[in-house]
Amino acid sequence: MPGAYTAATTEEAPFLAFSVDGPDSSYGAWGQGIFLSGDHVRHPSGLLIIWLDTAIRATEDHPVGRAHADSIVVTGLKPGEGLGRFCLVNRSMADRIVGIVREDTVMTRPRLAWLFDNTTFRIKPTPTDSITCLLREPMEEVD
Repeated sequence: MPGAYTAATTEEAPFLAFSVDGPDSSYGAWGQGIFLSGDHVRHPSGLLIIWLDTAIRATEDHPVGRAHADSIVVTGLKPGEGLGRFCLVNRSMADRIVGIVREDTVMTRPRLAWLFDNTTFRIKPTPTDSITCLLREPMEEVD
């Protein structure tokens, strides 16, 4: 998993495409004109840490890199729950929304959800009433 709490050059720690390494870890890149990286670690104890990194501008003295912007700690995860990265809001893809969902093959309403705000560079709690998420990337149907 990429290091998220220290600034690094893009050669050392590039922004990575979203990937599920296992049921308890994943990493991803979110961005709409602004480079953001959202990462999480889920511990077997039921503790989940979510953090948000942002790109930092290159200067004469320092190359382009990443800097920690915000993080939250979620407690009390139940067995089989994890961070759903593939979410819809009102049936439209929401690439900056994540939520706590159980492992399933259908979109479900998350128990908790957050928005990666690319204006304030903060992780903000968001209502779950119009959100559905999947823990893993949806598979395309094959005819």
